[in-house]
Amino acid sequence: EVSPQTLPGSPTGIIYRNTSPEFSLNKDTVSSDEIRSDTRQADVIEVGAKSEGSLNFELSMASFNPLIEAVMGGTFGAVTDETDTISVTASTGTYAGTTTPFSNVVVGQWIYFSGFSNSGNNGWKRVLTKADSNTVTVATTGLIDESGTGDENVKGSMLRDGTNVKTFSVERSYLDVGFHELFKGQRVGSWSVDASAGAIVTGSFAFMGQDMETATSTFMTGGHTAANNNPVVNATSNIGDISIDGVALSTAIKSINFSYDRSLGEKQAVSNRVPIGYRLGTMTGSGSLSAYFEDGTLYNKFLNHDYFQLSFSFEDPNGRRLRVSFDKVVFSSGGSPSVPGKDQDVMQNLDWESMHSDTYDCQIQVDYVA
Repeated sequence: EVSPQTLPGSPTGIIYRNTSPEFSLNKDTVSSDEIRSDTRQADVIEVGAKSEGSLNFELSMASFNPLIEAVMGGTFGAVTDETDTISVTASTGTYAGTTTPFSNVVVGQWIYFSGFSNSGNNGWKRVLTKADSNTVTVATTGLIDESGTGDENVKGSMLRDGTNVKTFSVERSYLDVGFHELFKGQRVGSWSVDASAGAIVTGSFAFMGQDMETATSTFMTGGHTAANNNPVVNATSNIGDISIDGVALSTAIKSINFSYDRSLGEKQAVSNRVPIGYRLGTMTGSGSLSAYFEDGTLYNKFLNHDYFQLSFSFEDPNGRRLRVSFDKVVFSSGGSPSVPGKDQDVMQNLDWESMHSDTYDCQIQVDYVA
C-alpha cells in the first residue's frame, strides 16, 4: 500500500502460495442494557471492527521474502554473488579474494561458499571480522588450507530485525463465483515455522488490519504476478544444519520450530470504526526442539541457564537457501529427559526464548542465498 488502506493506482497483485488463507472482518458488538417491560433485548450495537487473518504455507524458497521483511521491519541487504580466486588459511579462518568479492558483506552475516576442492571450506560461514573487501575471517572449525583457482563462489544477503512499517491490501478471490474480498491496512504481526521429521516444513504469517470491502471483479486492476514454482521444502532432505554457537549439532533432532511475534497492539479512536493503526510491542522469539537424548550437552545448557546462539538453515534442490538465526537464546523449560516407557526413545523436549544480542545488535537475523 502507498499508505495504510490505500492501494496504488492500477495495482498489480502478487499471488502467494498457501495452504489456507484465513481472513475475516471481525466485529465488536455490545448488547444494550436498556430495560424493557416485555423482557426483550432492546438492541445489539456494533462498536468497532477490524480485519485480520493468517496465511498458512508449505515452505518454499523465495516465496515469502516480502512478508519476512514486513514482519521483521527491514529489508534484505545488498546481494553478494561473486566468483573469484579465493584462498583459505585454516589456522586464522581467513578467506582472501582478489577482486573485492566481500564488498557487500558485513560482520555477523552468514555467507555461503562453494567451488572449493576441500568440502570443509564450502557451505555456510559466519563472518567474524572484515579487514577489507577482499578479506574476511570465520570460525576455523573444519577449514583446510587451500589456494584459490578462480572457481570459488560466495553468496549472501542479510536481513535483521528493525522497526520499519509496511502495510498490505490482501485480496482473497472466489474465482468460481466471481467474488472478491479486499482486507486493507494489513500488518504482518508474526511468523512461525515448524520442521518435523518425515514431514513438509510448514508455517504461518499472522496479519492484523483495518477495514475491508468486497466486489464482483478483482481490485488488482494492473493484473497479477504469478507465484513461483520453487520446490516445497521437507524436513528429511532440505534441512541444511542446526547449529549452536556456530557449530553444527551432532545430537539428532526430531523436530524444531519457532515463532517470531511483534506483539502488535491496535490503536482505537473515537469516530473510527476500525483501528487507526497498530503499534509495535515487545518483540518475542521463541520455540522448541525435540532431541534424542545422547549426552548432557543440551541438558547442561538448560541447567546452567547458558546463553547461546541458535541457527538453522533450509535449502531446496536448486541451491536456494534460507538461514534463520537467534543470536541470544536460553532454554527456558523442559530440560529433563522424558522416559515414556519401554521400547520408546528417551527424548529432550526443550523450550527456548530469545532476546536482544549486543554482539550483532539484533534479536533475529535471516540470511538468504538465491
